[in-house]
Amino acid sequence: MNNKISLKIAWLFIVIFLLYVSFVVFLLSPKINYFILNSLIFAFVVFLVITAFVIIKIIAPINQFETNKKTFDEQVCIKTKEIENKLYFDELTNLKNRYALEEEIKENDFVSITLIDIDSFDDINELYGFSTGNLVLIEVGKILNEFSLKYDVSVYRIYGNVYCLADKKMMGFFRFNELIEELAILFKNKPLYIEHLDLDIFVNITLGISIAQEESIKTAGIALKKLKRTIFHILFITMT
Repeated sequence: MNNKISLKIAWLFIVIFLLYVSFVVFLLSPKINYFILNSLIFAFVVFLVITAFVIIKIIAPINQFETNKKTFDEQVCIKTKEIENKLYFDELTNLKNRYALEEEIKENDFVSITLIDIDSFDDINELYGFSTGNLVLIEVGKILNEFSLKYDVSVYRIYGNVYCLADKKMMGFFRFNELIEELAILFKNKPLYIEHLDLDIFVNITLGISIAQEESIKTAGIALKKLKRTIFHILFITMT
């Protein structure tokens, strides 16, 4: 569309140029009636004004079209970003969600998944209310996010009160064991401070761990469920 309009404008300028050349040649003619000359000058000026008006009318919509297109493209980018955020990020904690985790590990055969369940979270909701429970989830997310940076792992909120640390680079055994040992006591040494209640809340966690399994999220979930029936808080499912 823009190319066709540009071509029309180019032809318009060519016609104007040819008319101008013809007019100059006419003026240089030795035999010329001044009345005719004045009439031609007036007609030519009118023609130029009309031509300028037509060109403005042609160019203005083009500029407006380009402006509208740019605005539309920007809005599309913003909406696309919003959709991606809703699709891949947890709205409450701003951590990546389960869908993002599944997308990121589906081509990875060797990944370690550690699911982190906040014990007795229903009791926190019942005792302090759901709004305070949400604040607890946010604070847990912040602590896990800070912790993940130390070990270069990714953190996600899978659902409810269950989070995940994913090691997609398969760190060495001793380093991974160090991660688990530190994670197991992370919340025992760090109470969650809820500012609007001026209250410290202590939480315990249970860890379900899957190492290099074909369905790592599922197997880590199985480990987590098994632990919920016991007095233990850590269970590994590894390669057999």
